[in-house]
Amino acid sequence: MTVQIIELSGDIANGAAITKMMSKDLTQFELASLLFYSDANLSVKVTPTNGEVKVFGTADGQVWSSVDSGVFAAVDVYSADRTKPNAFGFMTRAKVEFVGVQGATHYKLIVWRK
Repeated sequence: MTVQIIELSGDIANGAAITKMMSKDLTQFELASLLFYSDANLSVKVTPTNGEVKVFGTADGQVWSSVDSGVFAAVDVYSADRTKPNAFGFMTRAKVEFVGVQGATHYKLIVWRK
């Protein structure tokens, strides 16, 4: 079984993270991990105090669609009860938006396709 793993990190102030092109041959997607930090070195993990995380996928790079469980409160990012954003079907890129996220300045995320 082929699995593609993509890691991204950056500044929340940029508003969104967009993956590089993903394999067109894979049909499952999941935001496997999302961590928030209070520093650019990604050494101090924090829980945001406010805001939302929104996850989207695109087949053509132009039209973005929400994925299943793709909108959640940033304060719930580490909750074991939260279903991870996921999708089935053709997708070439994923986008994670940080809307009004407070209490964190940087992120690190991992998405996978299989």
